[in-house]
Amino acid sequence: MNDTLKYTLKFLIAVGVLVFVMHLFFDSKPEPERVRIPLDYSKQVYTTGHAVICPQSLFNDPREGHDLHAALNMYISPFDMDSKAEKLGCEVWHGGIAVTAIPIDGTLADINDGLFTVTADLTNNPDGSIRYGNSVAAPPSNSTSSTPTQRGSLASVPAAQLVDDLRTQDAGILWTKVGTRWTAMSHNASAITGDVQTQLGNIAILDHQYPFIYARDLSKDELPDSADLFSIEKEASMNIEGQLFKTNVEASIPLVNGNTICGSENALWILALRSHDAASDPQEGDWLYLAFFSGAAEPVLQKAALDTSTALCGTFSYKRS
Repeated sequence: MNDTLKYTLKFLIAVGVLVFVMHLFFDSKPEPERVRIPLDYSKQVYTTGHAVICPQSLFNDPREGHDLHAALNMYISPFDMDSKAEKLGCEVWHGGIAVTAIPIDGTLADINDGLFTVTADLTNNPDGSIRYGNSVAAPPSNSTSSTPTQRGSLASVPAAQLVDDLRTQDAGILWTKVGTRWTAMSHNASAITGDVQTQLGNIAILDHQYPFIYARDLSKDELPDSADLFSIEKEASMNIEGQLFKTNVEASIPLVNGNTICGSENALWILALRSHDAASDPQEGDWLYLAFFSGAAEPVLQKAALDTSTALCGTFSYKRS
């Protein structure tokens, strides 16, 4: 083979290799990014391997270094997480333990009504493994597959802000650090909402979580007029508090027997009264009264306005369970 032919073959081979490489580089499609599939609270929830579970007493522990800030710091400390968890009274659970989980916000979840963990330590896989999918196929975090996570237009409180909000709302009527269950006592409550639960900045109706935001306290003039809505007979030993909250209970989500709170409209305001009879047992004499209102405008809480209000959806009475 002469030199010219050799060089020609080498040139053709080089061109072929170059074309092949360029084809791979420009025409090949990258592998879809693998992303974690969001937790579905409507299905059974399990712990992942090495799940750190903490007591909700940390939400209001007055000791320095034993509050929620310390717990959140522990969760982002990969090298000394276990030692910090032990100091906080948290436990490390192995994967695959079935738990009852309710979302607190996008970062935290209530576990078994008294504990909490980060949602990253939870999965829908019975073996405790984490489900992954392609980015093009994985459902978004607000997909219908993850109802009953937070519903409504109000976003839940981010974990980074939880401590400040817990402190500022500590005296709130609806704001309870540990899940508080309320038994439906009035006809409306039994027929529409059933029993409810309040915890942190959410009220749970059936299996749906509705965030609420404190708006203001009721004035001295508004309190008796509001109490008349529920026909509360005030005894001398009874203490009644009243507050107004913003919320968004969607009419598109049916409640007990397909009923809704405000018909075809969303409930956007909650008037909350809480009464306690000092002469009775602390739990036995604890009552919660809720009135829901539609409409964007803040409801007027005076007798004349309440008697003729078209935004008032209904009144509901509950007793602490």
